[in-house]
Amino acid sequence: MRTVSPSTFGLFLLSVLLASVSVSAQSVADSYGPVTEEMLVNPPPGDWPMWRRTYGHWGHSPLEQINTSNVGTLRLAWAWTMTEGKQETTPLVHDGMMFLVQACDFVEALDLRDGSRVWQYRREQVEHRASMACANRNGALYQDKLFIATHDAHLVALNARTGEVEWDVAVGDWTIGQHYSGGPMVIKGRVVAGMSGCYHLNTRCWVSAHDVNTGQEVWRTHTIPGKGEFGYDSWGDIPEEDRRGGSAWNSPSYDPDLNLIYTGVGVPIPWGSV
Repeated sequence: MRTVSPSTFGLFLLSVLLASVSVSAQSVADSYGPVTEEMLVNPPPGDWPMWRRTYGHWGHSPLEQINTSNVGTLRLAWAWTMTEGKQETTPLVHDGMMFLVQACDFVEALDLRDGSRVWQYRREQVEHRASMACANRNGALYQDKLFIATHDAHLVALNARTGEVEWDVAVGDWTIGQHYSGGPMVIKGRVVAGMSGCYHLNTRCWVSAHDVNTGQEVWRTHTIPGKGEFGYDSWGDIPEEDRRGGSAWNSPSYDPDLNLIYTGVGVPIPWGSV
């Protein structure tokens, strides 16, 4: 009979456990199906593909398994420790996987069955001047990608199954304070997100749309109007270089029937005393 030393047995057991986790993670990733436009308009009951689940930002789940008669019997199934930092994330869920876009653009994908990690993405950090720039509220799911908007003013597409970077484009300039505070939304094949941190002279914040396959910018609308644009005259005699700010600091909403995007903006700069 072959004897196995305690140390050898420990290594064998660890290998078996690691192998089982790897197979579990691989299977949930392999079975992950694409998120379609129809799913974004009308998400399956168990899905949460964007910040507030639906284009209208209702933040409501239609699931009925947990109700007033059984909520008192719930018990912890699993827990996961997220990275350090300011956490404002909304977990995204589709096809057995959960995506956590966390502080300072650290992203993890989990297997919903047991909470095991499928993959992680850690972005190199920059010394950002915006004090709240490291908070990240959400990503957006579409096709086989997870889209994130980063605190160094980039839009990034990650492969939802593997976490590999599909594309990474610079949209703003983090060295002057520009950053993404709210996450993106996908609308008709476009990744739509609003820029924050437009503090410098001659810097107006904006909302822009980018091709989901390449990240190339398709259009840009400034939140502070320029000469010849609607609302320009409302600024009176304030010099044009002083017309700045208007951070689009949260994810926009969308009306598919009217084909209209709605976004809130922060204060213009300079602001007067009340």
